[in-house]
Amino acid sequence: MNLTVNKLKYLNDSDVKGFTTYLSSLINGNREFNHSYETKKPKKKFNFSSFQDAANNYEYHNKNFDKTNAHLKEISSKLQESIENKNEFDTLKSCTDILVWGGVTSGAYGILNLYLNKSLTSSIEGAFQEMQKNDVDFSYFSGSSPKYQMNSSFTKIYALASPNPFIIFDSRVSAAFQLIVSNFLKEESTNSNIPDSLAFPQLESRGSANRLLKGFPPFKSQNRSLHAEWNVKANWIVDASLAEASLKTFCGVTGRSDQMRAVEAALFMIGYEV
Repeated sequence: MNLTVNKLKYLNDSDVKGFTTYLSSLINGNREFNHSYETKKPKKKFNFSSFQDAANNYEYHNKNFDKTNAHLKEISSKLQESIENKNEFDTLKSCTDILVWGGVTSGAYGILNLYLNKSLTSSIEGAFQEMQKNDVDFSYFSGSSPKYQMNSSFTKIYALASPNPFIIFDSRVSAAFQLIVSNFLKEESTNSNIPDSLAFPQLESRGSANRLLKGFPPFKSQNRSLHAEWNVKANWIVDASLAEASLKTFCGVTGRSDQMRAVEAALFMIGYEV
């Protein structure tokens, strides 16, 4: 089974091209976007009047986007330095910081296992390098003993380990993509069926918030290659949408890496409940 996906072929898919343009119009504010929900613990109402409004109202661990971005940059710098120096212990420390920040300490086993096998730095580096090729072979993430790992822990690690812009793809980001794809199909497409190229799977999540829209495929936690594939596709779409939006600043930041993190923040906030 061929699990290789070509970047240009994917982005040139007619449905993906249409969706990329749609997302770019949300990013630059040329298209309206409204979404609201109430969080469970603590109870708090969120009402977004635009896509950028979602990023401006980013909140995680009582920190806004600017503070969170600064914190992640610090971790990212240390992680990238430790990988470059092939320092397994420092890489483990940075990975642990990421798991604590992301609330996914249950993923520590996979990190520790790689560390004990003295392959933590090489595995992380190999994975994010593979995912940034023009032809990505996702078979490296498949099988009972995959060459590279992927789950809610590793998507955060890869995003911060990569020297190139790369977004975190978790259950909230996936849910936000589902919602925006649904809106795109209602507003812009004559076909109400969800095309395979935009069928974002719903990753497993904690709590009772709804993060699965009708018509989108469910997801099995052990399907690492599928998680990796949609992380890469989401990254391609966000990058292409930002290029098309052509903004000097988004959420007060400049530069592609910071702007992609800001778009990720907007998606994270939107996807709490759909």
